[in-house]
Amino acid sequence: MGGFTAWTFRSFISGGDRCVVQAWYDDQEPEVKAEFDTALERLRVLPPERWDWPYVGKLRKECSGLIEIRFKVNNVQHRPLGCTGPLRLEFTILFFATERGNKIHPRSACATALRRKTLVLGHREYSREWNF
Repeated sequence: MGGFTAWTFRSFISGGDRCVVQAWYDDQEPEVKAEFDTALERLRVLPPERWDWPYVGKLRKECSGLIEIRFKVNNVQHRPLGCTGPLRLEFTILFFATERGNKIHPRSACATALRRKTLVLGHREYSREWNF
């Protein structure tokens, strides 16, 4: 892989120092946690040019600028939304969504994630490393 170092995953930190990844993770069933962990383990060792379908999707239209991590458990298509950064080989998870009928739910997911992306890229303190 010639000089590639594994990715670091980060979580958006919302008001009150709340780690959004940990809050979501704590509410999930063991099967969902296991698939999420597997998805991150797979992505952690892939160089940036290999972050592609079917493991991730680069979103368009009103979600342009976001990347979705893709995994499915019990017919629920989970879509953690995030972005690269704030530093090289960091990926920050901004919001947890699901997909139904080729649409992201909740409808406000992309707008919220894009607002958070602006905060994270401008101020590193809005994110924290998340170890799964």
